[in-house]
Amino acid sequence: LFLIIPQFFNYQKKELIIENYVYFNYGLQIKKIENIKYKFFPIPKLEITNINSDFYYKGTNLKTKKLIIYPKLPSIYNYSNFEARKIVLENNDLKINLKNLQHLSKKIFFLKKKLFIKNLNLNIKEKNNTILNIKKINFLNYGYKKNIVRGEIFKKNFNIKLDENFKNINFELLKTGVSAKINIIERDKLNKIKGNLKGKILKSNFKSDFIFDGKKIEFENFYFRDK
Repeated sequence: LFLIIPQFFNYQKKELIIENYVYFNYGLQIKKIENIKYKFFPIPKLEITNINSDFYYKGTNLKTKKLIIYPKLPSIYNYSNFEARKIVLENNDLKINLKNLQHLSKKIFFLKKKLFIKNLNLNIKEKNNTILNIKKINFLNYGYKKNIVRGEIFKKNFNIKLDENFKNINFELLKTGVSAKINIIERDKLNKIKGNLKGKILKSNFKSDFIFDGKKIEFENFYFRDK
């Protein structure tokens, strides 16, 4: 009964509380909600359908078919102190300018709250022109699949594995023979990122040092070997 009774609540009156929670904790500034439903099986959750929102930055338009919020048990009745265990963004389309992509990535990767982004189509633009489409992106910041990004680019599946400090990045374009490892060594006082890159393309191997200042990448000590 404790879990079933909230199914009869009027959640339209609680929209503002839920909107404020996801904004202050997950950066989702919701502009449009179609419907909110409570489901108690197999575990209590709120399902919000067809959401239109800004994701951390104004103009970073995120359309979500379903937002699933798993509230903590006391929050099922006490919305004045609403807290969630985790949220799931399911079936998403995101359009973002290239200059905002780096900042948005930092917000997502360093988020303390539990987040599962499921099936995201990412459209990256520069000066209103599409420069890259990445499809079917999946990312969790918790659990045994933590900090693993999976998706599709150039009609090929890829995996990106990130370590806890986001200083080591392993990229693999599956079934193509293309892979790369990025090791970030330091950030200097001017916020330049220094590191090295090792990669493989079919039977060719390469490695290089690099410096990234936020606008351009400089490569040094480039080495290439082909069998």
